Amino acid sequence: MKIGFNLTNYNSDKITGTGYFSKRLLLELLDRNIPGLTVYIFLQNHIHPSVFGVYELSDSVIVKRTPRFKFRALRVFYEQLILPFRICNLDIIFSPSVGGPAFCKPSRIIAIHDMIPFIFKKKYGLIQNNYIKLMIRLLGKRAHQIITVSENSKNDIVRFTSVSENKITIIYNFINNLAEENEKKRENYFLSVSTLQPGKNLIALFESFDMFIRKTGRKDFKLYVIGSKGWNTKKIFQIKDTLKFSGNIIIKGYLSESELELFYRNCTALICLSHYEGFGLPPLEAMYYSKPSIVSNNSSFPEVVNGAGILVNPNDKENIFQAMVSILDSEIRRKLQKQIPKQIKKFNPKKETDKFIYLINSLVKKD
Repeated sequence: MKIGFNLTNYNSDKITGTGYFSKRLLLELLDRNIPGLTVYIFLQNHIHPSVFGVYELSDSVIVKRTPRFKFRALRVFYEQLILPFRICNLDIIFSPSVGGPAFCKPSRIIAIHDMIPFIFKKKYGLIQNNYIKLMIRLLGKRAHQIITVSENSKNDIVRFTSVSENKITIIYNFINNLAEENEKKRENYFLSVSTLQPGKNLIALFESFDMFIRKTGRKDFKLYVIGSKGWNTKKIFQIKDTLKFSGNIIIKGYLSESELELFYRNCTALICLSHYEGFGLPPLEAMYYSKPSIVSNNSSFPEVVNGAGILVNPNDKENIFQAMVSILDSEIRRKLQKQIPKQIKKFNPKKETDKFIYLINSLVKKD
């Protein structure tokens, strides 16, 4: 069997949510050493395969280079008009983010992680928002199978497109390079891991944290924000600078997995107040360090966190502040941490990769 991983959508070595999904699924698949399976990895020519955990190539792991695309339109042109001719010899082409050829010889699997353009329309500009909506509908219709990362996202795909739910397989995000550990250390800081952009609701987080210090007097507490600068950030920084305790909010930028690990290990709790997430990976990552989370009560968060965190209304700063106070209570923390091992088992790397292998085998048998 020959399967292609279409990773041409990634033009930076600073991968985030969908990039980690691609990397971890690819690594788990390669670790199986499945007889007769050859994996072709399509990457822009400036991206090293090690970004996706591939350090050694062989007859069964082959990297195919594409040009470096400085503009999205050029990548779309390439995927639709050139890539189909480069993959004629494959059995399956898998695009782990919204993209890939709509018309080609191999069976097509795409991953639709979320339906943000349909739900939170302020995230993108008008042109980009309409383009992504168009591609989701077109590629969803043309794909032989669709992968998504949560029950919530599956329901949203069915709700906003004409795709049958029988065509959609849920493969949860998982973490295959971490061992679960008990809380070893707790320092006085909350942690937020996200790209800096309006959809992550950082203004509400900053204002709630400022309220937390003002009302509790905990001037020793800090809020670390880890993530690249995204778009429409001017207002985020303007509001931050007006807060009384803005100096306690520390924006670190993008960090590698090993650097981020230290912040997870020592934090008091993770906070994610996004308006919408297809999955919400940081709360799962925090669980591996026995760290509870404060998360929005919307989209996929209840599904991912369940009893291992506190759900809040992301638009209610008083509710968020109260959750910050509650999560410092020793008894509440113990109850939340007690649920973490059970919740982690839900996102088992072997089980989720087995779903993917079953999917590709079933498509090859149909052909």
